[in-house]
Amino acid sequence: MPKISSYEQSLLQTLSFGCFPRNVSDLQHSESYLLRIAFVDFELLSALQPVSAQALRCVPSKSKSKIDQLINDICSVNLEYSKTEKSYLEVYYGSVVLAHLQILRKDEQSAIETLDGFRIEHNTVFHTHAEQEFMDYISARFHGLLGDASENSSDVWVIFLKSLKHYGRASQVSANIWIDYILDGLISKLSLNGQKPLHFKLLENLGFAKNRASLIAIANHCLKSHNQVYTHEKFESEYATFLHGMIREHIKQRKEFPNANENSSEETDFVQTLYQTLNNLSPRRSRVFEIVSPQLTKEFLVSMAGKSYQSQSVLLNLIRSLIDLGEYDEALAAFKTYTTYVDKERIQEGYVSDLLEVIDMYSLCILNFNPMNSSIPDSTRPTKRFKYNSIDLVVQELSMLAKALLSYLDQAETIAHVTYGDNVQKKNAEKLSFLYCKFNATLLLDKKMSLIGILSEAWHALGELYRYHCTFSSPTLEALENNKKRMSSSYRNCLILNSSDNVTHLFRYSLMLANESYVDESIKLCKFTLKKYPESFKTWNLLVLLQTALECENRARSAEVSSQQLNDTLASTSSLADQTDKVSKKFESEKFIEDALNVATLHLTGCQNARVYIPIQTKYQILQLKMTQLAVWETTRGVEAVLEHIADVFLLFRELFLHVQFPQAKKVEAAGFRAEAIWSKRPSVMDISERENSLGPKPTNGNKGGERHDRKNGLSLDSTRRLKSSEWVGNTNQLTSNSELKILQDVWLWTASIYLKLGFLKEAEQCLVEAETIDIPNVKTYTYLGLLTSQSREHLALQEYERSLELFHSTGEKYNMRAYGLTLLGLSQLFMRSEDATSPLFVSEKDRDAGLVRLKNYLEGYSACWPHGHNSSEVWYYLSALYERFDDKILQSKALWKCVSLESSRPVRSYNICEDFDS
Repeated sequence: MPKISSYEQSLLQTLSFGCFPRNVSDLQHSESYLLRIAFVDFELLSALQPVSAQALRCVPSKSKSKIDQLINDICSVNLEYSKTEKSYLEVYYGSVVLAHLQILRKDEQSAIETLDGFRIEHNTVFHTHAEQEFMDYISARFHGLLGDASENSSDVWVIFLKSLKHYGRASQVSANIWIDYILDGLISKLSLNGQKPLHFKLLENLGFAKNRASLIAIANHCLKSHNQVYTHEKFESEYATFLHGMIREHIKQRKEFPNANENSSEETDFVQTLYQTLNNLSPRRSRVFEIVSPQLTKEFLVSMAGKSYQSQSVLLNLIRSLIDLGEYDEALAAFKTYTTYVDKERIQEGYVSDLLEVIDMYSLCILNFNPMNSSIPDSTRPTKRFKYNSIDLVVQELSMLAKALLSYLDQAETIAHVTYGDNVQKKNAEKLSFLYCKFNATLLLDKKMSLIGILSEAWHALGELYRYHCTFSSPTLEALENNKKRMSSSYRNCLILNSSDNVTHLFRYSLMLANESYVDESIKLCKFTLKKYPESFKTWNLLVLLQTALECENRARSAEVSSQQLNDTLASTSSLADQTDKVSKKFESEKFIEDALNVATLHLTGCQNARVYIPIQTKYQILQLKMTQLAVWETTRGVEAVLEHIADVFLLFRELFLHVQFPQAKKVEAAGFRAEAIWSKRPSVMDISERENSLGPKPTNGNKGGERHDRKNGLSLDSTRRLKSSEWVGNTNQLTSNSELKILQDVWLWTASIYLKLGFLKEAEQCLVEAETIDIPNVKTYTYLGLLTSQSREHLALQEYERSLELFHSTGEKYNMRAYGLTLLGLSQLFMRSEDATSPLFVSEKDRDAGLVRLKNYLEGYSACWPHGHNSSEVWYYLSALYERFDDKILQSKALWKCVSLESSRPVRSYNICEDFDS
């Protein structure tokens, strides 16, 4: 019997992945029988695409003639190679493909004859891992088709499940499609197509029930949403009781730790099948927890780790359970051990047995260990997920993991023949080419299949890691540019593989495009997203902001038109029509925001009527939409017109958060707020009375009428005094969370900012008092106090800014880049206004220069923080002013051009408000 060539071995791997070579059309002219059959199979499956377990018999009417043609083609190939010696797998594959075509033509009798004509040899020896996995795939396909063509299909499938060792690994995509096909068919037959809903007891009485892997596989498959019509309402509880008992029994079993040469495949196959099929139930981990709790999973897998030798399936599922439980230090240590197992296998065997599972584990750990998803959210919480590993150490580990993951992705790209189009066509370099260009025409799988899901999630995880580096770990602008390129490429590769099945991936790339000033592209992608996910409110918000940026660009272009050009345009009828059309579209942002709020109203009403829980992030995004509407009105109607609508925001907050109890402070006069506070000992913030004694008459240009500034005239409380001098009205409802109070505090600060724009200082002061009453004072309230007092009480403003800067070095505020930026801008404004050497803000010219140098260092560091500082026109403006002060013309010019570029397409609010609320 001839051996399979090395190229054919690689083809077997590709077919097991559920893929075909990029040059699949060349296979029809090959001299290899296997390659010729593979081409016919490609044509067969392309008629059924997207390929999934539910679509293997669904032939579109337009493809029926194609099926007849393919039967003629494969018969001619068989005739041509009838006298050629073929390998066992080649004959097996050819028989299966022909039988599949015959079934699609409704010729079941011919299909049975074709399948019966092939003699299965159970003692066949396979020399490579690729051959064994391909055999698993062909065997499942053979039995799936045989049962489908036979009258006693249930008996055929029961026999197959008796001998099934385990559900396919993640990399056995094709095998798993056909195993799912068998399970779907058997479930339908056993339930009489839903007329007799299944109880779990029925499955226990079937002939394959002693095979625990098969029993678990079909039971978990019954829990999938599309199979719920075939199961009894008590099925899940019956199965969960059985499964818990089985797991407890495994835990109680005593077994010595095996030697390296002992075979413990039965235990590991059970673990692999149990969690592979459980994890396939839903992308939501909470669905798995409804069947098996993470605590029980951890206990079981720890027990199994002591009964198996270096089992990857046991360890990787243990890692998942540790992540579910928030035990990240243990999960990171276990993952390091897992990587050594994988590396050892690769060195000893020359391959990785389950490449997609390895990629899945790397992406899972990189995404969850990412400080933006672990350490940074935990910085303000009493409990931490990483208790013993610092952020720097975790980031160092993640950087090494990212390199390894890229290597594995390259291997998967080679095996699956996936392309990301970097060098295919010139137009592929465009940001949205994946929307109108099919990069992987030979990838016929349904987008929900594991291959596409795992690879796209891996690229997303890498993109998120590079986003962290862009925001927190880019020491220079050059390093920032490199990280942005990696981030953009990763997000784009993710969407090339799957451009429609994950709203998070779509939004993240849209936001990145917006922050990179690709306004038109981001608008197109937002509209594409909203067609499929109309209740993605942060996408609505981003779309509105992008439209305001586009309107800003249009206004900038209009301003550049000379009066003569304008007269010529008005004189032209066609041009006038175009201009009128532009004017009609000028405020399209108002239409978008109205549509968004209408969708939000319908969503809230539907959830309330159905008594469906609304996540706090959804409520926050809807609230942000309302605030964006007022920002749009501010641009089109003026800030004064917004005042009467501010109350609408608070009414919406009350509607969204019905249970929140509003705390109120005691009646306290503003003048008494900081009676006990003392001045900073820094020269730049010295006591005003001391300054008067040492510097003579106090200049009056810094305040109106020469009014003295007293430390007692501050507006907010120190955190300790705030807690002592305020009280809550009634008891706060237990349902009121800290996050909800922080959201309300942000609303008050946002209101204060509107009053500050109008110069209504008393109203802004009262808003600030309310904000400090809602939640304890923090860097945001200190900064707003600085903004409030910057024109009349410079020393108090400077003290509040420096107070905030001190807190930004603490663990809880270190990563609050939005608030940090506002503080820096307030400080910059104060310093620029007080640059004169005679300003009372500085002790001397030397003190002033030192302050300006310090400010320049702050701003330069913040300018490398993407997108917060890097995309702030104010940051670049103040940097240009400082460069001018220090006579650096080159950097001044660069900073000014950057400022102009950002200002020309500035949205009414920062794109960053579309992010989820960070409590």
